[in-house]
Amino acid sequence: MGSKEVIVRGRTVEDARLIASKTLKVDESQLRIEVLSRGRRGFFGFFKRPAAIRVTVVPPKKSPESRRRRYEPELDGTAGVSGGRLRVWGPRGKGEPAVVIPTSGVILRVNGVVVRSPRPISQDDEVDVETVEEVHSARVEVEMSDDGFVASVRVTPQVTIRHELVDQGPQNVLQLLTRRHEERVKVITPAQIEEALKAKGVTFGLDYEEIQRAADAADGIPRVVARGEPVQEGRNGFVEYLFNWKPTEVVYEEEERADYRERYVYPSVKEGDVLAVLHPPVPGTPGKKVTGEVVLPRPVSEAVLRVKDGVKLSEDGRKAVAVIAGRPVLEGRWVPYLRVVRLMVHSGNIDIKSGNVRFWGDLLILGNVTEGAEVSAHGDITIIGDATGAVLRAGGKLVCRGNLIGSRVHAGGLKSLYSRLAPILNDLQEILGWIIQETTRIQQHPSNRRRLKKGDINRIVRVLIERKKKELDAIATEYTTALQAADLPFPPAIRELVQDIASITLGPVGRTGPIPDDLKSILEKKEEVDYLLDSLPDQPGDILCSYAQNSVLEASGSITVTNEGCFHSTLRSGKQVEVKGVFRGGEIHALGSVFVKEAGSPGLSAGKVKIRVAEQSSVRILKVYPETTVQVGGRSHTFDKEVKSVRVYLGPKGSLKIETFRV
Repeated sequence: MGSKEVIVRGRTVEDARLIASKTLKVDESQLRIEVLSRGRRGFFGFFKRPAAIRVTVVPPKKSPESRRRRYEPELDGTAGVSGGRLRVWGPRGKGEPAVVIPTSGVILRVNGVVVRSPRPISQDDEVDVETVEEVHSARVEVEMSDDGFVASVRVTPQVTIRHELVDQGPQNVLQLLTRRHEERVKVITPAQIEEALKAKGVTFGLDYEEIQRAADAADGIPRVVARGEPVQEGRNGFVEYLFNWKPTEVVYEEEERADYRERYVYPSVKEGDVLAVLHPPVPGTPGKKVTGEVVLPRPVSEAVLRVKDGVKLSEDGRKAVAVIAGRPVLEGRWVPYLRVVRLMVHSGNIDIKSGNVRFWGDLLILGNVTEGAEVSAHGDITIIGDATGAVLRAGGKLVCRGNLIGSRVHAGGLKSLYSRLAPILNDLQEILGWIIQETTRIQQHPSNRRRLKKGDINRIVRVLIERKKKELDAIATEYTTALQAADLPFPPAIRELVQDIASITLGPVGRTGPIPDDLKSILEKKEEVDYLLDSLPDQPGDILCSYAQNSVLEASGSITVTNEGCFHSTLRSGKQVEVKGVFRGGEIHALGSVFVKEAGSPGLSAGKVKIRVAEQSSVRILKVYPETTVQVGGRSHTFDKEVKSVRVYLGPKGSLKIETFRV
């Protein structure tokens, strides 16, 4: 290596020497210095000049050992594994040392320090490799189902894992490799499994054979080792009805000709038929969880078999038997009851000779209803012939296979009548309850317990009744008015109740008044009336006839006219109206939709026609003539020319829409 010469400047010669040593990175002993200028300070800091030296680097003298190394070859270090032992060679000269990369399963120590990352190692380092032995203890895991009726265990063996270094040839970068040896030993005993179950509270329903299998397998697969006794739920009592109690509507095939006079088929029974069977409840059986906890089944309840007119209970109260022939009916909201409606058949005409007919049930008239006759039935009315100048009232539906001429017909409305009576009855109960409560309060007052006699109590009651006389009179009047307006046959209890109300307010002068027990008797009769109201069948209040002229038809359900049509008649329906023929002169009012084959008349002498429906409904007419008015909600239109196949309804924004449709 030749000498190196540089010029260095500094504040002083010594500063320049130090700068040269640090800049050239050599010891000062290797510097040969020639001073070129020693520098000067200057006057007041001006005109100063630095010191300058020429520096020559003199190579150090080499020893025989260094001269020998100069000619020694450069070799990288290597590391290898032989016989499970790590060995390291080199490096030589300026070669790179071997790099050893540790791995899991062994502990690598270099010079007594554990190494966890790649580490350069030379043959002068103290290296030690220790293989790791992992021991995983055997375990018993107990699991219970959410309902506590099943317990399972998962048994694992003791696992010992040993690692052995894999032999590898010498290499500069050595990734240690191990060979894994695993040993499984089944050490869990059935007794230990039972102890683990007990610690979890599992003490009932143990399967010892399965516990033994779990211990023998020790494979970590869950096995059911305990089962509780599941709850056997009971069954509520129930009533089995042996008949189809609902009327079945006749459904016609497309190719069949529909006979709209035959719309329902009603079931019938004969005397002695068993209508229903009461099945008693079956109590459940308690269960037990694997923890021994007893689980009770849900409680069961009795069913109630109630019967009314035309039905009786068997001696054991488990069967309902028909005592008359007729139509079985299941009625009531919450706890229904059975009755058999006797169908009354009138073989001739209803006229002056027969007198007016009223019947609690269904009525079949095989003849005609003549001028001035009145017919009313709590159920359905079916007339095979015509009704002329008659008044017909049906609690259910009314079917006239003939013609209705100059008649007033009312169908349905029974439910609406009883909904009108319900609040009246509630007011009656409130007033009578108040009278009884006040009487009891006065009677039980400490100052009156010994002084009051029977006559005194009656006078107290009379005074309280006088205070409520106006309300009681109003109730009696409303009740009577509602019954007269309906003009339907009712059970005796319904008509007797109004007489009882009148008796407590219109007693003779000087009468001491009823005792509280009499008021309680009226309340009991009121409860009987409530029972009758609650038991009403939800039957359709439809009207079906073939022809109507100069008549008024009112129905809570639908109105259907099947043949020629209607002339100068008024039809009011709570549902839809369907006139298969013509409708000339008169009005139709319906909450549902209306269909008319032909509305109005080609001439103006037949009378005007008005059809009115609710705003959500529509009117369809196959042929409409002038002077026919159609009203939907609050919008109406009067036709001034003949139109075919027209539909009238309200659009989305409430505008009246008139459009034609394809038949």
